[in-house]
Amino acid sequence: MVSNIARTRGSWGATGLGGTEVNPYYDRGLGASYTSWAERDRIMKAKGLRDHCDAEEERALSKQRTHIAKEEAYCATYEKHVQAGAEPIQAMQLAQDVKAATN
Repeated sequence: MVSNIARTRGSWGATGLGGTEVNPYYDRGLGASYTSWAERDRIMKAKGLRDHCDAEEERALSKQRTHIAKEEAYCATYEKHVQAGAEPIQAMQLAQDVKAATN
């Protein structure tokens, strides 16, 4: 895993002082030294790596997409039962049963 240092200039994790970027930072996970975030991003891209923050964001988005897909399936099941002539309460119960079976 590639380490992630702070992305704000002048903080404890910034490379360089006052935006001059003169002090290189060696990243053990990356196996390289760099003096700017752009250089770090180029090295990571060349090695086919992604920032771990991107991976965490992707996991969160994937979880959200899964939740949305389940809710859309629930709504579709509810609509199907209502169109088949079921009362709304009964259709909701049937849709809940289908939702519980898929979890």
